Amino acid sequence: MANSVMSQAIEHFARLRGGQASPADLEALHAWLDRDPAHRAAFDEVADDWADLGALRDDPAMLFMRESARRDLRRGQTRRVLTGALVASVAGLAIVAAALAPSAYNRYAYEQARDHAVTFSTPIGELSQVRLSDGTLATLDTDTVVRAWHVKNGRFVELVKGRARFQVAKDASRPFSVLAAGKSVTALGTDFSVYLRPNSLSVTLVEGRLRVKSDERGQNIPSVDMTAGYRLTTNGRGWGLARIDTAPDVSWTDRRLTFDEATLQDIADELNRYSTRKIVIPETRVQRLRMSAVIRSTDRQSFLDAVDELSLARVREVGQTYELTAR
Repeated sequence: MANSVMSQAIEHFARLRGGQASPADLEALHAWLDRDPAHRAAFDEVADDWADLGALRDDPAMLFMRESARRDLRRGQTRRVLTGALVASVAGLAIVAAALAPSAYNRYAYEQARDHAVTFSTPIGELSQVRLSDGTLATLDTDTVVRAWHVKNGRFVELVKGRARFQVAKDASRPFSVLAAGKSVTALGTDFSVYLRPNSLSVTLVEGRLRVKSDERGQNIPSVDMTAGYRLTTNGRGWGLARIDTAPDVSWTDRRLTFDEATLQDIADELNRYSTRKIVIPETRVQRLRMSAVIRSTDRQSFLDAVDELSLARVREVGQTYELTAR
């Protein structure tokens, strides 16, 4: 019986790794794995043994065995070699990266789902809301792109660029993860915002709990657990966690940008995301001037008028840009 289960595991694995698995094959594999814990254990054993073969792929004996398998396949036969727990079942040698998923099947299913992810985006100057397939509400800021997919035991969104807020549908059996800049932000059911800038990533937690994990090697802090009312920022040099009033931090979802003693350059950078007509500040000393304001994301003129009225800088139009210079 044990040999029969192992033989079935080898056949399923060979079909999966050979790239010939049809949707019906995948459904059959899924059903077979769920039918008996022994099936999943056998499948994972084959996957682990196959991974071990990676270190031997250039060994002369393995090369000979691989060529023999190819010849057998051309004659319509399948040759299996078992040495202890070592299994080789198809022509060609591949390494299964088991670290990416609990089993080879789960990894394959994840990669297939990711490759067929649904993409959502917003153009410059616009905001949008989308209801993901699991019921999560995603609010996308201007010039934002996300990709969403799911598997049996997890839900995933990749923030390609921009900023998005996620009000996550509760599902304890399928954690919800946002991937961005080599980090993963994982929750079960919560409300949070992720902002991807060219040189930094920030996560604001409005409600619930989160774990932010670095997928990059060499990080001193591999993960940080967050509770509501905190913002985490990472810029490649380290992690910063601060308690904040989250309302101003997510006011962009109502088209309001809130600034508290922000530099003119920071304010200009935010407003520039919402328009093709950019605000340019060429002088460093003007860039570093500070002000507090609540500005409609579509109303850059109120910012320009305030800068002029407060005598912070001289405002003038230069071609298709607004230039702020010292008075």
